[in-house]
Amino acid sequence: MNSILVVAAENGSLPAMRLGDREVSGNVSEVGNVVCESAHAVAQKDCEVTVVTPAYGAFNRMPGSRQVARLKVGFADKMETVFVYEILGRPDRDLVRNLVLDHPVFSACGAGRIYCSETPRDDYGLDARRFALFCTAVAEGLLQKTFGVVDTVHVHDWPTAFLLMLRRCHRSYRVLRSQRCVFTLYDPGKQGVFPFAQGESSFASWFPDLGYNQTLLADPTRTDCLNATASAIRLADGVHVLSSAYAEEIVQPGNAAHPGGNGLHQDLATIGDEGRLFGILGGCEYHSAPLSMVETWEELRAVARARVLRWTAAQSQLASSHFIAHHRLAKLSNERPRILLTSTGPVDDRNIALFRQRGSDGKPALYHLLDKLGAFGVFFIMGTGVARLEQFLTEASARYENLVFLNGVSEALEQALYALGDLFVKASVIEPGIGNHLLAQRAGQPCLVHLVGGLKDTIAPEKNGFGFAGYTPVEQADALVEATDQALTVFDEHQVEWLKLRRASAAARFEWSHTAERLLQELYAVPVKD
Repeated sequence: MNSILVVAAENGSLPAMRLGDREVSGNVSEVGNVVCESAHAVAQKDCEVTVVTPAYGAFNRMPGSRQVARLKVGFADKMETVFVYEILGRPDRDLVRNLVLDHPVFSACGAGRIYCSETPRDDYGLDARRFALFCTAVAEGLLQKTFGVVDTVHVHDWPTAFLLMLRRCHRSYRVLRSQRCVFTLYDPGKQGVFPFAQGESSFASWFPDLGYNQTLLADPTRTDCLNATASAIRLADGVHVLSSAYAEEIVQPGNAAHPGGNGLHQDLATIGDEGRLFGILGGCEYHSAPLSMVETWEELRAVARARVLRWTAAQSQLASSHFIAHHRLAKLSNERPRILLTSTGPVDDRNIALFRQRGSDGKPALYHLLDKLGAFGVFFIMGTGVARLEQFLTEASARYENLVFLNGVSEALEQALYALGDLFVKASVIEPGIGNHLLAQRAGQPCLVHLVGGLKDTIAPEKNGFGFAGYTPVEQADALVEATDQALTVFDEHQVEWLKLRRASAAARFEWSHTAERLLQELYAVPVKD
């Protein structure tokens, strides 16, 4: 039986996990979801799987947790004690063992908070120090066999890249190179860049006796800085991204319309040529899909109003986004609109930029979309994220009566939007792999998407949804509006065709089981049993 250790900053199997200080629905985030679901799927293939994350001063205190070990770790010229706890994950994911590591620095920015900084591309602060200590503790645990005998180590995202550096450069941990170690890259734009030797938050301060090749770890453009993601790409035995289309996109230099590898394209192209880059599509859970208790338009409005009031009560000052949303919900007709558009996910440049992008006439694409929708329907957008983009959506909802911007996260409301929506709009600039569009698709809601990355791999225009593309941001904005117009026309004038789209959406399958098979055979290089 093969044994896999999964190392990550997030684990969607942990109840009540928080991303920053905001409420998070379901499986935390893309990273947390992939960690949870892929680990469970691999465990179902007759493998022993353990997931280890920091405790963040909270998860080791959950009911049922128990201390199983303690580790003495050399870090920043001191010996630190890190405690290992086994905790209970989701009952439906009990094939996977969940461990958390506890140390005061892991909760330095608040108990339960995963990230201190919102900008990991240029993080010179506390996050890098926290994750460097975490990875050192994992390396020591591997050396001491605290996690048992491990065949493969699978690290996720830039915070875990330090483990690969220690494995390559630290004289105590070079023995770990006998174990295959692979890396999942989510977004090359999130890189973890910090100084080699300036102040407390620098590589030299954490590992003063470490001999390393600076060129091997350096940022492609700022050679005095270490780049965590670039280092992981160069040092991993295999690098995994969440779709084959995305694997093709990130080896390109990128431009204003297509980010490509965000400056890491040369490193990614190199490992692609070496056969170390694997585009393996993530999956979606179909067998125990949650069912929404909301079945009518009036129930949806009631749930939305209740959630907005709860978000409002949690803040000391009334947010304009909540005030406008409550006003919009109160003014909506008791009769269901002819068409209900939905969009959920983080309010960030990846997901919202094309809504804000001005088209060839200088008007934001979202405004054009809402003009075309008119009294024909209502557009619900739900999510939190970057303040300037939240402000854009808030101002748009004040301008247009057919837009309801729900500035928060609620799993119950999210499931209701999937169940009752007619068209899910995913206008991401990039999409590394799986996304919440699959949850809408699972509910039988056709999706309108930008044909990039995992969206291109999962949505087939005119078969189970609609798509658009463009060579420049302006062209993409115009194409988004045109695709929306096409979708509205099909919905209004070709109901038989629309029904076929709904059925095809509900029938689409991107199973985690298939993902697990490819992870084992390709990424982990586990021999296939006859």
